[in-house]
Amino acid sequence: MWIHFGILNYKHLIFLLFPIFLQTQKFFITEKSDNPYFRGFNDFLSFTLCGLINLIVKIITKTKKEKIKEKEEKEKKKQIKLELSTINKRENLDSSPSGQSLEYLANILEHKNYKLQKVQKRKKILFILLIVGLQMAAMLIKNIFRKDINKQLLQNISVLLESIFLIVFSIIFLGYSIYLHQYFSLSILALCMIIFVIETMVIKNLNIIGLLLSIIYFFSYEVLYCLSDVLGKKYLNIYIDGVYLFLFKMGITGLIPLIIYDIIAYSIGLDDNYHGIIKTIYEGHISILNFFLNLFSCLFFEIGLWLTIYYFSPCHFIILETLGDFFEIISLIIKNEDDKDSYELVQKITFCILYPLMIFAVLVFNEIIILNFLGLGYNTKYYIMERGKMDINSLSNRNLTPDSDEEEEEQEQEQEQEKEKQQENDDDYLM
Repeated sequence: MWIHFGILNYKHLIFLLFPIFLQTQKFFITEKSDNPYFRGFNDFLSFTLCGLINLIVKIITKTKKEKIKEKEEKEKKKQIKLELSTINKRENLDSSPSGQSLEYLANILEHKNYKLQKVQKRKKILFILLIVGLQMAAMLIKNIFRKDINKQLLQNISVLLESIFLIVFSIIFLGYSIYLHQYFSLSILALCMIIFVIETMVIKNLNIIGLLLSIIYFFSYEVLYCLSDVLGKKYLNIYIDGVYLFLFKMGITGLIPLIIYDIIAYSIGLDDNYHGIIKTIYEGHISILNFFLNLFSCLFFEIGLWLTIYYFSPCHFIILETLGDFFEIISLIIKNEDDKDSYELVQKITFCILYPLMIFAVLVFNEIIILNFLGLGYNTKYYIMERGKMDINSLSNRNLTPDSDEEEEEQEQEQEQEKEKQQENDDDYLM
């Protein structure tokens, strides 16, 4: 077959369910706050709710985790005994050391373990602070300059630029490699983006300066988002916190400084452009119902994003983004609102043609769809595993069936042994 699916499992449903959910919930949310600080507060507050999910998961999987913990403790005790015996030999202690010596050595090992844990804890805190700092900076830039940029252009260039950022950072920090089928996919995305940009510039009379401003705006915050996503994946690879505990830590770390800053800014009467969390809640700029709808909408988006990164890779987020943009455009076309961001008939036709092509390209990029021509499928995970199975079978067959050279050597040895026996018999006869 020229085309077929790659290695799939139930986790791939994330790519379809979350974009559909996000678009569906928009029909129920009637209002959103435009204040960038409140939007940032809403995002980090949604992270903290993952602490409840983490607690529920812990309770459900408690028995399983206890068994794992017992196993780890046994392994640790074995390691301590091994290290004790090594230290004994190194320090020329008696073969049967006194209880005091063993106690002294155990204290040394315990102190070493404590220092290692302390260093690891410090590294985890710094790692979380770095990721949260990137997220917070990106969030504020995105929300503050949201109204100044052409929405259509921003939506059209997002997929390709996000792909480039995620790929570059994944190569640098995660050691990823890019192969022929992925270059092929990026070429399709680049072609679609060029068509979208030219069409938007012509229809909306957007000049070069407007184009550059949109690209700079998008670049300034999306590069920070993509970097934080890749570093988040690296954190999850190194430490065993799990997705929900990781998000909870991010939420608390970002929420505390935001609230403290907003309290100070509100108390001293700073200009409304530089704060807004307390003001939005206290003055009722958003209803309680819509506050919780926005909160849970953001929560599900972040869970979908980080489960995708955790189970697959940062580059798989491009699938969520592409499908999300496609459903967003479809909903805007259905609403048919008459404003500066509405789409012309030509644009709608272009979307219907090119967006399915873009979705196809990102599925090929992430090996959900595999192409079997021009060598595009050679370096996919599916065919690498197939070649591995063939090599294992070949080696096992080779071990079971001796080579022809080995057979010939065995036959020659048998012939020589027969000749020697015959010679011995002849010698005995002559004697």
